[in-house]
Amino acid sequence: MYARALKWWIENSSFDLLVLDSSGRGVPRVAELQVPRLAQFNVPRLHVFSFDQRCCKPPPGPKPTNWELLALSTLCRERASLLLRYDLVVKVTGKYRVPGLPAALEAAGRSRARYVIQASPRTIRSNHCELFGARGKLFGPLIAEFLEHTGSLEKRLYVVVNGQPETAVHRLPLLPIPKEFRVVRNNGSVMRDF
Repeated sequence: MYARALKWWIENSSFDLLVLDSSGRGVPRVAELQVPRLAQFNVPRLHVFSFDQRCCKPPPGPKPTNWELLALSTLCRERASLLLRYDLVVKVTGKYRVPGLPAALEAAGRSRARYVIQASPRTIRSNHCELFGARGKLFGPLIAEFLEHTGSLEKRLYVVVNGQPETAVHRLPLLPIPKEFRVVRNNGSVMRDF
């Protein structure tokens, strides 16, 4: 599932992609993917950061939030210089393929907003967290701020982003996921819109 989604992102976007593998097993079949080089940095478009989270103590919080924050904070610590090279760093759950998302992210990159989030009703006191991002220099501090709060990642994202001026946050439009790209989420539901 992840290899298909990764191949889709390579073929349908011009973004550099960073795969965060916290299982320590590596990303299946990455070697088989055709990855064109980008002239801007003269490096491969695909970066893989792999570590074994079982050797680490996760931060306090509900599962899977604590493990996801461990992975993201480890990435920010170990690959800070890589993240700083980019104007915008966006975390997208790896199994999703959303045809309208590359164009929406390009528009987000052109905005002056400091943060990018999925479309979520503001009344529910949480934000969807399959996608969120920040300017490259703000991504590490964003993850650090999540660690200062409690609850699910959705609730932490809401608390942090809700405290920002409206102009600092770029909310993506609701994007439909075509039936052939829909996948079952951890809670058993199927996401139809992203």
